[in-house]
Amino acid sequence: MGRVSGRVETGAVEPVSCPWLLVVAGRPGTGKTTLAKGLAAATRACYLRVDGVETALGRLRDDVGADG
Repeated sequence: MGRVSGRVETGAVEPVSCPWLLVVAGRPGTGKTTLAKGLAAATRACYLRVDGVETALGRLRDDVGADG
């Protein structure tokens, strides 16, 4: 794990020549948010949280309307 985390840290902290996007997915409680926030802070990048379930529920609510 040490070699892998070292590579991730090196790749994440080195300057990026062009904008990039990192999508993290997985089971709850595995550290995705912690990893993403840490990488964003270390690289002075923007952290943007997008929850697919919340987005889908919002669209469904819009489609169904207030009457249900």
